[in-house]
Parts: sequence; C-alpha cells; structure tokens
Amino acid sequence: LERDSARRREAMSYWQQACEMDPTNVDYLQAYARCARARGDIKKNVQVLEKIIALVPDHYDVLGHLLWMVNYLPNYDRADLCDLAKHWAQEYALGVKRLPSFDICLSSTKQLRIGIVSGDFLNNSPFAFYESSLMAMNREACALYAYSNVDTPNEGTERFKAMFDVFRDIHDMSDDEAATQIRRDGIDILIAFGGRCKGHRLGVFAEKPAPIQVDWGALSTLGFPQIEYRITDDVLDPPDMQPYHTEELVYLPGGFAIYQPPRESPPMVAPPAQANGYVTFGSFNNHLKINDLVLDLWSQILQRIPQSRMVIKSPGLHDPGARRYFLERFEKRGIDAKRISLCARTEYYDHLCLLGQVDLLLDTYPFNGYRTTLEGLWMGVPTVILSGTTFVSRMGLAIMRQLGWDAAFVAQTPQAYIDRACAYAGQLNELARIRTVLRGLLLSSSLCDPARYARSLEEAFRYMWQQRCDGQTHAQTEDTASIR
Repeated sequence: LERDSARRREAMSYWQQACEMDPTNVDYLQAYARCARARGDIKKNVQVLEKIIALVPDHYDVLGHLLWMVNYLPNYDRADLCDLAKHWAQEYALGVKRLPSFDICLSSTKQLRIGIVSGDFLNNSPFAFYESSLMAMNREACALYAYSNVDTPNEGTERFKAMFDVFRDIHDMSDDEAATQIRRDGIDILIAFGGRCKGHRLGVFAEKPAPIQVDWGALSTLGFPQIEYRITDDVLDPPDMQPYHTEELVYLPGGFAIYQPPRESPPMVAPPAQANGYVTFGSFNNHLKINDLVLDLWSQILQRIPQSRMVIKSPGLHDPGARRYFLERFEKRGIDAKRISLCARTEYYDHLCLLGQVDLLLDTYPFNGYRTTLEGLWMGVPTVILSGTTFVSRMGLAIMRQLGWDAAFVAQTPQAYIDRACAYAGQLNELARIRTVLRGLLLSSSLCDPARYARSLEEAFRYMWQQRCDGQTHAQTEDTASIR
C-alpha cells in the first residue's frame, strides 16, 4: 500500500494502528513518518520523528532527517535548530579518528587550494547557479578542487569537470578514504556545499582533512566544531544570530544570493489577467513547504479575491494521493478545488513558460523559495514574501534586498502578507509595468553579477587564511567577521 501513491492514506492508517499497538517499535514509527512525508503531511512526519528521537536519542540518521524537516514548520526558532544541530553533530562524529596536525605553508599570499564537497554537480541543481562565479575566479589566487558525491552523473557533471583544476569522484569512497585523498591533495580550505542535503559527506569533515573547513549553504548551523566558518550575508544571518552558530559568520559584500539565467528562455508575455479577466496566483515551491499556516494565508487571499485562481507546481504533485490531500485541505478552508490547478514536474523550458501564466507568486513560510523566486523574477513575475527570523525564512528578503524591492514585496506579519497580495491583485496595470522591467533590473543587480560574487568569495577565503597565518584559531564570540 505504501508504494501505491493512490492508497497512501490507507497505508498511513495501518501504520498509525501499528504504532498504537506497539508504540516503541522504531521500525513502525519510521514507516509511519516516511508515509506521512510522502503524502505531504510534514507536521505528522515531524511529530513521529520526535517520538523516535525520544526513544533512541543517538539515532543520528533520524535526527538528521528531523533537522531538515523542522525547517518546513513555523514553530522552530534559531535556538531550537542550533540545539538539534549540536546534538546531531555530536552523534554523527562519534568514533571518528582524529588526524595529525597539518604541515602547511602559512604564507598569506600563497595560491589557496579550495576544495568543494558536494552531491550537486548536476544540471539544474542548486550548485548550477554558481557556474559563472567559479569561471570568474582568479585561478592564480585560488586553485579549485571538486570532490563529487554524485551517484548518477549527467551532462552537468561533465560541464563542471571543466570548471575545476581537479575533479575527483568520491561517491564510492569511504569517509576515511575521501579524507585521506583531500589531505593528500593539500587542500587549504574545504567547503561543505549544501549542508545536510542529499549527497552530503559531512562525515568527511568530521575527520578534519583540511586546516580550514567552511559551510556554504546549510539551512542552519551544522554544529560541527571542525567547521570554523559559514559563508552568508547580514540579511540571512544578522550579527545578533552569531550565538546560534558554531561557525564564525563571514559576510559576502553585495549579498549571498546569486542567479545564473538559463541559456534558453521563453519570450516574455503579458500578464494573464489581461486576457483571463481574473488574477492567477502561483506557487512553484516544493509542496512540502506548504504547511497549514501557508494554506490558511493563501485561502484568506483567495477568499478576498473571489474570482482569482491559483497554480501550485511541485515535483511531488505527480502523486495522486498528495494531490487529493492538497485539494482536501483547501476545501476544508472553504476554497473550491476547481480554483486550484496542480502541476508536477515538467521540462525546464515549459516550467518557465508556466511561470509566465501566473500574475503574482505567493511565497511559502517559514521555508521561503530561492530558485523559484529568482525564476519568477526572470519571467517578470514578482513574489509576495513573508519574512521571519530563521535562515530559510529570510531568503526571500535577502533576494529582494539585493534587487532593491524588499519594501514593495516583503511583509513582516501574516496580515501584511495577505494585504499586500490582495493589493497587487487589484493593481493589474502596475503588475503589467513591473513585468516589463523586472528582467532588466535583475540583470543589472548584484544577483546577476558573477564577477562580484567571485571576488567576494576570494576575499572571504583570503580572510580565513589570513586568520590562520596570524595564528588565530576559531573563537566563538559574538563578533561577526565581515569582509566588507
């Protein structure tokens, strides 16, 4: 039943009964949590994962999954995420051997060997946004080494190979073997790209194969004392958030976000409301981000704009059970399912075309969109955003701040989010004007300046290395590093 997506509700019911009969059976609980996630019920998924952790505190695989999933819910703050991360890191690093001290040249002007560990050396992955920035880096100052944990390489993997001075496949290596290779390569600064996302190899970082180790893109602190720095900006991680990070915050001037426009794009089109006679809202974020609070906000917007429609696109919505679950949740809030269009995965060009058929995007909270917000801007479609206090709930703000449009599209309260979306729904001429200028504004902003981003990264790496040369080890204080 669990494999039959159309019968997943039935499977959940059976797993729930099994857990009620044997509430300490971890296998039953894991199956129940897995089924809840597949259906899109993140609240239930997290509740069950927390039960497993209470029964088996050192179950770091489940704890790692919990650490990711809590970012989808609005009731976890930075302190919660920090505590969970420290707990996970402590369990994950158990039994790891410590390698001897480093025999390295501490010249402040040497060419730095920068290693990047990632499972995202693929087409259309988060790392793909950084291609142009990597190409723009000064190779006399930085030699780039890739440590790829890709299980199924594609043409994007081949393209990335040409961008690095050295490209190594570590997918079939153990953590110890990968760490030994990194140490043999003489890496000065080793970067964990993407935090705990699929394909991470944080076990390699636990072995400390490089003198300086860096987080680039994790959703919160990684909690590893072996990782000294975090690349970010002062919007995503303001200075007063330093106490909730085991890493020292290092800010990129101009902002953390970067966008690489697609090689082929559909032509810009007029806002669909002009032809339809009604406003079409949209969300192209992962459907797991659409929690009860988000559904409440969207339903109130749809109720205030009674002729409006909404398009929700997510790869997970190919699942009939997930589709039915979503429509039922809207109907419980008084929204006719006929007003909601659900779309699953499409070819990328078609994905951009579908964005053009939306008048206004509505962001998710607390897990804001990143790629989807940037793609919307590229197609002339702005996003109304609700900002919070965690990293994932400030990504929309960070993007709009770099564009200079945060005052227009970022709300600080749920009511302001509703009011702003409804106000734009009544300003179709303004939406049409915005559509004609957004792509140009995006291209001229720091979001589309790979040379700026490359220089910022180089300065960040040089700052970290200079700290090492000066004999300064990472000290956890409330001071935040800035290379501005």
